[in-house]
Amino acid sequence: MRIVIMGPKGAGKSTVGAAFAACAGLPCVDTDTIIEDIAAESGGARRTFREIFQQDGEAAFRALERQAAQRAAGLDWHVIITGGGLMLDPDSRRALRTGNVIIVYLWAPAEVLWPRAILKGTPPWLEGPDGPAKFAEQVKFRDEVLRPF
Repeated sequence: MRIVIMGPKGAGKSTVGAAFAACAGLPCVDTDTIIEDIAAESGGARRTFREIFQQDGEAAFRALERQAAQRAAGLDWHVIITGGGLMLDPDSRRALRTGNVIIVYLWAPAEVLWPRAILKGTPPWLEGPDGPAKFAEQVKFRDEVLRPF
C-alpha cells in the first residue's frame, strides 16, 4: 500500500503528507529528495533538486524524476509526496498508480498557490515578470490533466 500525494506547487503536499504520515505511523518520502539521492549516487557533490534543475536543465531533471518515481513505486506502506510536475509524465504516473495505491490530489486556486510557490525562492522556470501568469497556466493545465474526476 502506498499513499501518493500530488498536486501543483504550493498546494501543501509536503505539509499534508508529513502530517498524515505522522498520524498514520508511516514513513514519508518526497520524490524531490529521491532525485537528490539518485543524482548524488551518480557522483559529485550532493545538490538540491533546484540546483539540479538549474545546472543540468529540465530534460535531465525530468529523467531523474522518472527514476525517482520508479524507486518510490517500490516502497510499500509509505506516504509518497510528488514534485508538482512529476505526475504529468505518463511513465511516472503509471509507476506510482500501479498496485495497491491511494492517490490524493491537493489543489487550490493559482492566486493562493503563487505566494506559497515562491516562498523559498522563485523556481527558475517562473522567473521574470510573466512568472505569475505562467504559473496560473501551469496550475490550470495540471488540474485538467490530473484531476481524478
